[in-house]
Amino acid sequence: MYNVVVHGIAFMIIFSAFQTASEYAQPILEDQDLGDLGFQSAAVIYLSLACANIVAPAVVEKLGPKKAMIVGASLYLVYLASFLKPTRATVLLSSVVLGFGGAVLWAAQGVFLIENSDPRRRGRDTGIFWALLQCRLLIGNAVAYNTLAESGTTEAVNASDAHRFYFLLLLLGIAGVSVLFCLRRREGQQVGESNINPEGAHQTSSILHGVNSMYALFRTKQVQSLAVCFVYTGLVLTFWSGKYFELMAGHMDSWMWSPSELNPFNAQIVAVGGVCVGIGEIIGGLGSGFIADRFGRVCVYAGASVCHFAAFVFCLFAFSNRFADVSDVVHIRCAYAVGALLGLGDASLNTAMYSLLGDMSTTVLPPVDTENGTLEQGSKRHSSSVPLIASFKLVQSLAATVAFFYSGSAPFMLQVGVLVSFLCVGTFCFATQTTIVAAAIRLEAQSTHYAEVKSDDPATRQKSIDPDDTDWEANREERLKFLA
Repeated sequence: MYNVVVHGIAFMIIFSAFQTASEYAQPILEDQDLGDLGFQSAAVIYLSLACANIVAPAVVEKLGPKKAMIVGASLYLVYLASFLKPTRATVLLSSVVLGFGGAVLWAAQGVFLIENSDPRRRGRDTGIFWALLQCRLLIGNAVAYNTLAESGTTEAVNASDAHRFYFLLLLLGIAGVSVLFCLRRREGQQVGESNINPEGAHQTSSILHGVNSMYALFRTKQVQSLAVCFVYTGLVLTFWSGKYFELMAGHMDSWMWSPSELNPFNAQIVAVGGVCVGIGEIIGGLGSGFIADRFGRVCVYAGASVCHFAAFVFCLFAFSNRFADVSDVVHIRCAYAVGALLGLGDASLNTAMYSLLGDMSTTVLPPVDTENGTLEQGSKRHSSSVPLIASFKLVQSLAATVAFFYSGSAPFMLQVGVLVSFLCVGTFCFATQTTIVAAAIRLEAQSTHYAEVKSDDPATRQKSIDPDDTDWEANREERLKFLA
């Protein structure tokens, strides 16, 4: 539990700095006559993140999850430092560097959380981490409000205030990286050492093996089915972190608001919308973990789907005056509710996803052969958790990159239609894979029970063994193949 909480606090501080920096990058850079550099930077970050996910597994396996998290988080500081004296070249170059750091950081975080959480309480531990992480939206917006208040909400941010703002964020990022050094060693394990390659630790992982491992996972039906969910997490990430704040700032499609009426949305309420998203993320992170452990991951994912669907519907009301003649206050409050629903659904979605991936890597997905990256059983094997997490982040990042490119030009209704389509299909795929994993866990439990009973006294064994379990060992492989 200690490592779960401490690394959650570290991520909270690091991403308080990064999330706030990226959220305010476009308006600040535009005020400094750098055009749409903020949007270009976001697209480059996710494109670099997607490409770097190919090499991230090799880095994590070589360094171990703790050291890999420290290295990846340190590269976020390069991005923050580039805003102290921004130019197009330095910002875009630092965005590429950050993408690589983000791939390593998140791949390592997924492995670290899996290794340091109790499988019976993995949903709870994931929820705690996610709730701590989402506090970044509260801390970051508080820093922005107090630092940029003197520039005013409708006036241009001057260079002096922008420099002070990003310097404080850089200090905040350094503090977050420092917290990662406080992680403790697990029993029988050196600090930063991972058990992802316990039998072949003497071998050096290569990028080619990492690519082969990810390719082998993508060929499995389980990962192919969950790819729809991976894509949706990237699309909705772009929507709530980009499109939602664009709408809150008053930039809408022409059909959404009558030109003859004053648009009540402006930059003044963007920070409040960010706080609403953060509150939803925190509540979702705290509640979804316990709900997942008590009622199952399907309930959490279904609840997230309902929240997001409701948010998309409410968007049509909140950001348009063509459906109902109501006051501006009602529109604004409804927009705040949209932010809370997006945050609540996003936290629940990611909590359920990481929990499922953790169980998949130890049950239905066989280990990865370190020699050729295949999923064949052998004596030299890696756990499939590293390439599985990296595959998830790869697909998510590619989806976010595509979404960032079209979110500024595609019609709003088309974007919502794409989100709803992937949401519906993804919910079905997630429920299917959750059922398969749950069945595999029950079968493994029965296998363990049979092995324990088999070693008892013959008389006791005859009374304890269930008649249906007598052929378990003979049928185990066939049952696991059926689940696959």
